[in-house]
Amino acid sequence: MRTASALTLVAVALSGLASGCRGAGRETLSAEAREIRVPEGDGRPVMTDGMIQPGEWDDATTVTLNPRTSLFLKQYRGHLYLGLDARQMVSPSVDLFFTHDGAQILDLHRSAQLGEMVLRAGAPDSTDPEWVWGRTSGWYSNEGRWTYRTQDSLMRTAGMSWTEAFRIAGFPMDIAEFDILTSKLGASRLLFRIAIETADESPVVFPPGTSRKNPAGWATLLLR
Repeated sequence: MRTASALTLVAVALSGLASGCRGAGRETLSAEAREIRVPEGDGRPVMTDGMIQPGEWDDATTVTLNPRTSLFLKQYRGHLYLGLDARQMVSPSVDLFFTHDGAQILDLHRSAQLGEMVLRAGAPDSTDPEWVWGRTSGWYSNEGRWTYRTQDSLMRTAGMSWTEAFRIAGFPMDIAEFDILTSKLGASRLLFRIAIETADESPVVFPPGTSRKNPAGWATLLLR
């Protein structure tokens, strides 16, 4: 009886821990945050289609990067999900930087193409490797898409700027969504940086003031 009661208490405690972890999302952090514990999601899938589906990111931690955009983070069963709210952006180009050792830096790029490269911290730009375009082994994101002929016609015949024409010719997009296997990142404790360039505003960098090949000052992502 005592053994059964003890086992019951342990099971209840473990159940409480599990439910506590699953309910750990919905935290909101500012751009000053330097440590982000990525919550375990509740299993709702993320479709990397660039549209915010009902409930899709409700179980994520939110980092408010600036008044125009926020970053969403969560994980589930070996997948890290990141979403960048792009509803007030025009054609965002996004680079995610990860390092677990401070020496090798993985750069995952998303714009009209997807690509990646591995940088060496502190190395001169002249030594950077070539982009591997189309390589999405272990990760994926929604590309930026538009009707080229429509945009070109608007620019030539209506005298529109690239940005004005893109607002009409671009496919609808609420969010830049990433699905990354955590095994690709090499560790459960990572240094992380994000850089965003758009057609209509100054670049956004998180954490502010950091550089692409110097991990000093980058945020820490905790996956466990």
